[in-house]
Amino acid sequence: MPEKYDSFYSELTLDLLRHPKKISEVPITCVFVHPTETPAKSDVLCVGWNLTNACRDATRHAELVAVDRYTTGGACSDDVAIFEGAGVGKGKGKEDEHEDEDEEEDEEDRAMMKRRGKAEDLKGSTCYVTIEPCIQCAFALRKIGVKRVVFGARNERFGGCGSLIDCSRAEFCKDGREGYEVDFVEDSNAVDVLRGFYGRENMSAPESKRRKKGEREG
Repeated sequence: MPEKYDSFYSELTLDLLRHPKKISEVPITCVFVHPTETPAKSDVLCVGWNLTNACRDATRHAELVAVDRYTTGGACSDDVAIFEGAGVGKGKGKEDEHEDEDEEEDEEDRAMMKRRGKAEDLKGSTCYVTIEPCIQCAFALRKIGVKRVVFGARNERFGGCGSLIDCSRAEFCKDGREGYEVDFVEDSNAVDVLRGFYGRENMSAPESKRRKKGEREG
């Protein structure tokens, strides 16, 4: 795959990070695409970002949200979010000083969110994601039949594409699937955004589970 594809679509996933950041979700985003001769947003099949807090559902990771949007219109993600703004635009009613600057890009992102198709249309696609998919998502990508997964940072704790286990290998399990190609294209921006998120307190977590910043640094 030409480097220009990886650069274009990896940059697109970074651009999409503003959406989960606005609603205090873990900042991980992805796009599914069937690359054509020239990389373009019009080739994107679907986009997703974490909605675990918005949906109160630990399975609503970026990859699964993208598939849900594409195949059901968001029936198991956007449609069941507990607060308005889980998709594109303002999160939780907060003022956004960059609203005017983002509006044009938001319209393009909404268009990508609205693309619909069947699960089989994703077979043979490439999934670009900011962080290595966790085990559940890595295995789901295997079942979908993606051809390739490209990520910008390793997931040392939960990675399902080699860091912890490797669901991509054909011999991972006897399901008759070919597996998929995995490419790690290191991107410090994806890591920095994730570290910045975990440096803050997650106000959606139960009180007993919160780790106060002062306690962590004390």
